[in-house]
This record gives sequence, C-alpha cells and structure tokens, in this order.
Amino acid sequence: MRDLIYALSPTYQIPSRHRIADDLLDEAYHGLQQEVLKELRRTQFLNVTVDETTNIRSQRVIVMTITTPTKSWFIHLNDMEDKTLDAPAISSWILNRLQGILLQLDKVVDWNRINSISTDTCHVMKSVWEKLEATPELRHCFMIPCDSHGLQLIMKDIVDPKSSKVPRAKEVFRSALEVVVFFHHSPLEYARMQAKQIEKWGHRKALIASVITRWGTQYNMLSSLHDCQEAICEWTLATPAASTTRGREIVRTANSHSFWWQLKELIKILKPLHIAQKESEARNSSIMEVTQRWLYLHESLRTLASQTSLKDDFLSYLDGIGWQSRITRQLEPIHWVAYHLDPARVPGKVDESSRYHIEGVLRPLQNEDKSSSAWHEFLSFRQKTGAFYNASCWKANCPSLFWLEAADFAPILAPFARRLCNTVANSAAAERAFSQMNLQHTKVRNRLEPHRVEKLLFVQINKRQFRTEQPPKITQEFLLEEEDNEIERVLQRKQVQDHLSEGSVTSDTSSNPASSPTPSPTPGVGSNVVSTLDINPDLNPEPEPESNSEQDPEPTSAPNSAPTSALVSALNSALNSASAKFGASPESSNDIYAKFSSSHTPELDQNQY
Repeated sequence: MRDLIYALSPTYQIPSRHRIADDLLDEAYHGLQQEVLKELRRTQFLNVTVDETTNIRSQRVIVMTITTPTKSWFIHLNDMEDKTLDAPAISSWILNRLQGILLQLDKVVDWNRINSISTDTCHVMKSVWEKLEATPELRHCFMIPCDSHGLQLIMKDIVDPKSSKVPRAKEVFRSALEVVVFFHHSPLEYARMQAKQIEKWGHRKALIASVITRWGTQYNMLSSLHDCQEAICEWTLATPAASTTRGREIVRTANSHSFWWQLKELIKILKPLHIAQKESEARNSSIMEVTQRWLYLHESLRTLASQTSLKDDFLSYLDGIGWQSRITRQLEPIHWVAYHLDPARVPGKVDESSRYHIEGVLRPLQNEDKSSSAWHEFLSFRQKTGAFYNASCWKANCPSLFWLEAADFAPILAPFARRLCNTVANSAAAERAFSQMNLQHTKVRNRLEPHRVEKLLFVQINKRQFRTEQPPKITQEFLLEEEDNEIERVLQRKQVQDHLSEGSVTSDTSSNPASSPTPSPTPGVGSNVVSTLDINPDLNPEPEPESNSEQDPEPTSAPNSAPTSALVSALNSALNSASAKFGASPESSNDIYAKFSSSHTPELDQNQY
C-alpha cells in the first residue's frame, strides 16, 4: 500500500495512526455532525430509539439514534460507568441528551420536534416510559415498544429449549440444534458432510447457528438444516463418528424419517413469523402496520398449524394465555388507534375493547374552547359523516396523504394521525448500531475507549446515510466536459489514422509512381467544426490524399472492408453527436466521413487490425 501511494504521489506523507485516531477522526466527526444536523433541521418528526448493552470490555453502554421516515441517524453512545441502569438514571440521560440535540438544531428547545421514543419491552424500559410521560417536555411523545422484540419473544415461546410453551416444537428444535452444534464442533465431520454436498450439488451449503437474541436465526437454522438433509443422510452411511456416543445420537436423529417430517412441518408453520420479523425490522416500518401484522400472524399460524401433526400444541398456545399475554403486552392503546385511523379500514366495526382504548387516547385532545375533540372527529371519520361525507380525501392512496388533505375539516385529529403515520415501530436502528460497535470494538482493538468508538460509529453509520442510489446529477458543466473529452478522443484517433494512411500511401507511391495523390480539402461546415474544436494545433489533421480508384476496390466487394466500415460508423456516430451539439449540420459531417472512408485502402485496414 505504501508503494502504491508513493507511486501515485511521491510527495504525499501518510499520516500516522495516532493522527488518524485523534486529529483526523475529530475533524471527520465534527464535519459530519454539522451535515447530520442540517438533515435533522429539515425533518418535522424525529423518532428516537434507545437501547443499552455491554461492550467487549464489559462496559455498560447506552445508544441513541434518531429515525426519520427514510433514514436512521446515529447520535450517541455513552458509557454509563458506575451508574445504576434503572428507570430514573436512563430517563434522566434521555432528557439531557434530547435537550442538547434540540439546542443544536434550533438554539431554542422545541420539544414538539420529538415525535416518539422506541425501546425494547423489558420492565425497566416500561418504567422509563412512565417517567418520561410524567415530564411536561415529553408528555406529548409516543412511547413505542419495539415490534421486532415482541415477535422474537413469540419465536422464543415456540422453540426455545428452556422456556418453550409448545412442547413438540421444542423437541424438534432441540434435535435440530444438536445436529447443527455437532457439525460446528466437529470440523472434520463438517468437511466430510460438505464433501457430499459438492458431489451432489457442486457447491457447499452452510449450517446456520441459532442465537436466541438474534432475530431470524432460529428459522434460518431450521431452514439450512432442511436444505442439507440429503447430504447429511449420505454422510451417515460412511462416517466414523458413529463409533462415539455423541456421533451415534446424531446418526440416529439424521436417519429418523419422523424428525425430518416434523422439521419440515415446523418450518412451514414458522415461515409467516419469520416474514413478519423481516417486515417489522425494516427502517420504514410504521406503527400503522403493527396491529394488522399481529392479527394476520395469529390467523396464519393457526391455519398452518392445524394442517400438521403439531396442531394440538400450537393451538393450545395460540388460543390460550400464551399468545394473549404477548399481544396484550406488545400492543399498546396507541397501536389500536393507529390501526383504526387507516382509511382503508373504513367502514368497519370497532370492538368494545378497542373503542375503550381509542377513546382514552383521543378524548383528551380538544380544541381551545373544548367544544370539540379528536374523539368526535374520529367518530365522524369512522361513520363517514359530517365533513368526512363524500370528501375528496377518500381518493388518497395512502393514510399519510389522506390525513394531509383532511387537515382542514379535522383540525384536531388530522395532525395527530399524521404523527402516527410518521412513527417508527421498532428500535432496530439501535440494534444495528450495536452490531457495528461489535465490528469496531474487537479483541484486537480492545483498548478503544467508548468516546472514540462513538465517533467511529458516527462517521461510519451516518456517512452511509448520505449515499444515494440515484445517478449523479447531470449538469451543463458535466455535459460540456464529457463532450470535450469525446471530441478530443475522436480527433486524436483520426490523427493516428492519418499518420497510418500517410505511411501506406508512401509505400504505395514507391511501388507505383503513376499514382500521385492530390490533397482534397474537406468541403462544407464540417471542416469549420473540426478547426474550431481544435485546442491543440498538433491535433489538426493534414489534408488526406485521394486514393487511386484503380487500386481501391469497392467497399462492398472488398473482403477486408468490414473493419473499416465499423470504424467509420463509430466515428460517424461520435462526430455527428459533436456536430449536432455545436450547430453543425449532419450533411457536412458526413462529407468528412465519406472522405475518411475513401482515403483508406483495404491493405491499410488489414495492417491496422
């Protein structure tokens, strides 16, 4: 690398690692911080996500991100040191950090910019919600439980070997886990099994490990094991591992037809849950979709489970207290409000339980003279009466546009609904920050302090947000630069052809003195275009000699004329484009190409190609 940099720029001095870690990192951090603040100033609804974990040095760190409808911005990573991570400490930290951010944004603290705060669903974080909602600054703020965490708890209820509430599913998962762990702990047997894969399919298929705190790894482990079924069964026929007790258990499991059948059934049942997890952890996952996702998931699990041999255990969980406790804990009243504020669900029935929750959220939202409330506007919305009767907003194709158009005749409910449309349903941004932290702060880089890791993550994560998938903006300067480069390339190529042509003609003249070439100037506007575009006088081509008609066969009958025709066609296209941009007529440029074509003999083309 040093040799490459020296070859590119001999005078450049490579900065030391100390300068990179100090001065350059600080410079990049502060410069990018201003860019992030500019983006946040242009965003009306700021959704905050907060989560805590421990790093590789067992330091307790807490992270804060801000998610907008299109992007997620990393804000803080803080070492909590010897503080107790209880509700008072976390809520105080959140308030102080948000106040600092708002001061940087507007120099006046406007707490209404904070739209929601999303965390996981543990007892500590729910206590944090209560304390934040009790403050005058964040009384308006939505407290959102992470939807992805809730769905992962459903997966844990089904397959976790320690706490599963579906016994037969737990046994199938445990057997599958033992097979995967065996191969991961036995590299030789894993290699032998993968050799069978190469014989059958020509490539390897990995066995994915399961980590209960990693969303989606349980389903991926089962699916990867099922994909390797044939190779594993062939491996059992020739493995020496059958001589050990552990190996015999794995061989017995792999040769069990009932195991593979139940594994296939379990994968079939869990697929809707896996899809729901993927949808929930998306960056633009909205709270408007959460309730529908859970209702659809419950129905899908019941339908698929009833078609398998595992139906009794699954239906017992889905229709019993297991599922009910999860959905009650996960779906807050605000979720039911968001669900019924979707215009696509009008008309429709609102059950008594949902009606009670919705009224409790909307009735306190009143106008100044308390003559109307969001609850009254909600009733008109659900029944399509009053201002909502035959309103133009019903033609909108999404809830956000609907409530934007309804702002004139629903002045209390519409702003509230628009906030919900822009509320993120998960804390996945904080989880992704932890994943990036684990890649930055490793055993090799164990001495990194949290404040430096914070800057590294800030630069890495936020720099990625500024990348765009759109093509570069085409400006007039860009077009002119590309045009100049193309013209220069064509003229240089023509100069080379002229030199080759002169050499060929000289050779022909020495062998046939009768042929005396006479220069023929280029007629028309095309010659003016070429002379006008030449910046370097050396690029001006000399007048080309006319070819002897007796020596030059017709292009259509010459066997070597195809390369010349292809070259002329390419030059024709390029110079036509250049002539058109500078106002030259196509006819004048065609005269140039006709002259260029007539000046090249087949012998010259053969030598050239």
